[in-house]
Amino acid sequence: MYMSKKYLTKLPPKTSKVAPGDVVGGMIYMMDKPVGVEPGMIGISVDSPSYIAFVKEQLALLEQNEHPTKQLQSRFNQHIKKTKGFQALSQEEKIKILLEDKVHIERRYPLKRKDLKRVFLSTGKFHEVNSWQKYYENVGTGGLLFHSYKDKLKIHKNDHFASQIQKFIDDGNKAYMVKQDGKMVFGRTGPDTSRLLKTEVGRKLQLGANPFVAIATAGLSALGFAAGILGWRALILKQNTPKAANSAAIVEEVATKLANIRGFNSQEIEIIEGTYKDGTPKIATVVTWSPGCRDLTGKLAGGEEDKTNVIVSWDQNGVHLKVDKDGNIIRSKKEMIKGKEKISYEKILENGSVSAASIEEYNQAKAVSEHRIAGLGESLISFISMGDRDGIGEVGQNKVILPLKPPQGDCLYQFFGIDFGKAYEGPNPIIDSLSDDFSIINPTNRKSRFLNISILYDTSLSDKMKGVYLLAVLRNKLSDEEKEKVAAEYEANGDKSFADKLRAYPESLFEKYGDEIGLDLKGDEADKLMHAQQIKRWIKNGDLWWIKNEENKYRELARNEAENKELQKHYLSYADKLSTVYTLAKHADNKVLDAFSKRIKLTPSQIDILENIEKLTAHRLHALSPDGKVQLNHLRVDREDRVPWQLTTENGKFALVCEDTKNIENIKSRLALLNNDHLASKIKTVNNILKIEDLSQEDLNMLHQELSEEKIAKLRDIPEFRTQAMRASFEKRLKLNKERETPIDATKPKVVVTPDDQPLLAPVITTEPHKKRRSKPVAHSYKSKQEKNPKETLVTQNLNTAENVEKFIQENQQQCAHLKVVSKNPGSLTIEVAKTGQTAPLQIFIDNDIENQSTRYAIKKDLVGQQSISDYQDVCECALLTATSNTQYNISIAPIEQRAMLQQAFDIEIAKAVQDGRFTEDAKPTVVGRVPEVSALFTVSKGKSL
Repeated sequence: MYMSKKYLTKLPPKTSKVAPGDVVGGMIYMMDKPVGVEPGMIGISVDSPSYIAFVKEQLALLEQNEHPTKQLQSRFNQHIKKTKGFQALSQEEKIKILLEDKVHIERRYPLKRKDLKRVFLSTGKFHEVNSWQKYYENVGTGGLLFHSYKDKLKIHKNDHFASQIQKFIDDGNKAYMVKQDGKMVFGRTGPDTSRLLKTEVGRKLQLGANPFVAIATAGLSALGFAAGILGWRALILKQNTPKAANSAAIVEEVATKLANIRGFNSQEIEIIEGTYKDGTPKIATVVTWSPGCRDLTGKLAGGEEDKTNVIVSWDQNGVHLKVDKDGNIIRSKKEMIKGKEKISYEKILENGSVSAASIEEYNQAKAVSEHRIAGLGESLISFISMGDRDGIGEVGQNKVILPLKPPQGDCLYQFFGIDFGKAYEGPNPIIDSLSDDFSIINPTNRKSRFLNISILYDTSLSDKMKGVYLLAVLRNKLSDEEKEKVAAEYEANGDKSFADKLRAYPESLFEKYGDEIGLDLKGDEADKLMHAQQIKRWIKNGDLWWIKNEENKYRELARNEAENKELQKHYLSYADKLSTVYTLAKHADNKVLDAFSKRIKLTPSQIDILENIEKLTAHRLHALSPDGKVQLNHLRVDREDRVPWQLTTENGKFALVCEDTKNIENIKSRLALLNNDHLASKIKTVNNILKIEDLSQEDLNMLHQELSEEKIAKLRDIPEFRTQAMRASFEKRLKLNKERETPIDATKPKVVVTPDDQPLLAPVITTEPHKKRRSKPVAHSYKSKQEKNPKETLVTQNLNTAENVEKFIQENQQQCAHLKVVSKNPGSLTIEVAKTGQTAPLQIFIDNDIENQSTRYAIKKDLVGQQSISDYQDVCECALLTATSNTQYNISIAPIEQRAMLQQAFDIEIAKAVQDGRFTEDAKPTVVGRVPEVSALFTVSKGKSL
């Protein structure tokens, strides 16, 4: 089960009179739900272990009258001690009283100049105006404790909401978002105007409310704005009866969990129940906040007109990265000119150097499809099955990506499901058109069209098949042996994560959902055991039974409300809605299994062969998006240009069978492009059916090797195809120039170096002190940023020989992509390494000290002439490649006049390593032998450099 229901017993009341630290619905209120049209709140559980541990510490100080916050101590002394028998209560009871003590003070936001700018100079930011708006502060012990906790977490008033929530999560709390419907208006429920203004449509409508536009149109634009917003809200209210809102919440929970089961990584979700003031049932969803998530707004391109976009790569400013006809990367650059921020552009050339670029060059270049997001293909079949036409949204706002820590292969992000509110709303308009290449007939009607589902298609066919394989296992369409063959190939191709997931199906689902479904078990132990076995069989044969289980729950509630006919109608309407969902989901799943019946038992390599022979023989082939503005990662075949093939087996032999009977001669001519006599001898046409028959497993292996997308693009003369080498060069150049994206923390004290500094010749940086006995080889590793005490490290490598240092650099391309081996001398245990594009090498010495029988590490850079801080950073960056979180670097051996710059360089590089997730602030390398803070070199006072 996703989350404990201990505190999910009461729906938080919908009220504006709420302040941070209030206990509402078993949660500590943090803030209003910051995104989306539905009102709601963000909170942590009242029994969140990290927060409760903090409150216990505060209680101990308060009871000793030693709390440093006078206001909190005074409140405790004056109010809490008046509670009858307070001292005799248990610690748990005392904490409950403290948390629930609230006293609200009404305050207003001050008038701000930037709010006036939003009103007069913008056309889509009125919803951000806070000036003179009312808000509340809780000065009871509950609110004061919460604010003390925020101070401990170093949360500042102006921190972005996501940053605030992240700090709570980093301290060990789980944050939840409750999605509530709005206030009741004439028996209907819906969002208020401020929520509507936050939406894409609402932002566009705000143009009419701009004072200058209103004056220019004699007030007509303002009237249009008011009519548009009020009319839109009236339409929502008309559609949103409490029954409809409650049904939507129930279906969203079911759809989200079904998506998770079908392979779509999605948010954790539950429903909680309450009542409106008139006694009408009120149901809302509560979801776990996913830290680090970002939606896809601003990241789509390639099909603006008909919403057939793909996700494209972006730079540090959120602007699309582009590639020109010469292969140069063009990205944006922010500059401060006369105190104002300006956007300009720059090129990263093939050799890694950077030069200026014009806006005309940027506009003429092509964006590139983003290939670093995991889960796009795997989630496709869930999207198609659920029939949620607005699942992605007009601009990508309805789904998100999460950072992967650590990255998985090339992937830096995970595609992640949120907001399944429109799933299974009605008959699925695309499911009946589904083909076994995942193509569909998307309705041309704007109101029925599936918006931007195309972002899931620029993936390989074997990646898309993941969702089908999972469904096949759920429906008992794959034997254990067949499942293992599929899993083994994914693992061999480097996708162990999915291989393990497939192997664990369906037993892993019982672990995740079994208890939840079995919560209502009754009877003796034998009955419970029998029911548990039935649940296991259900998961073995289909998760659809779970929808029926939910439906039956509401039918049972209806039967128990025979005296309350109105309440009974509510429960029956929820049951009827779930019955409809069951019918739609079952129909969709059957259509998927029917569509892929010829391919379900094939392995990923066999799927690759089918995909690529279809691309080789397709009538037309594309390497660009429909509008020609984006370079894709995979060759695109439109549905009408497809030449379908199937792989069959008979008597231990394989045959590739073409299902197109109208264009056989053209298809044969494209097969001939392979120029393979052995394959040509096996091509037969019988009864107008084209086959490549009598194929052995060796023949299939050969085809799998020969039929690559890159070769097909060359044979079919598709010059725009983005090859693997082009993709690798793109990544390499971005990594080389990453320092442009990672500015030095300007808040840190700067080091002032004396003018008579001399070149640093050969500072020795030791990671291990000399010992009298021979030490064991040192194992160096990187640790995940989120794991303070990980059981397993990400990378472990003994670096006590020159060969091992070289191996480390070769095997850890992500961390060392900017380095290359120049030469090595195993005899003297030295290795020279240079930054790519530079000639002056760094020298890494591995010095086995014979006398002390220990291993010492030393790094130097040959410096000629005037040096800058970057020269010292090279030394420190290279040293950190071999560091652990408890490594100490002794710089006292460096000349005193050079130590300050070396010290500053280490601080910069350690900060970068923390930002990249290799270390945490609490566990990172340290520098000893530092220049004293009070010295002739520099003095630090109140965070400023003197």
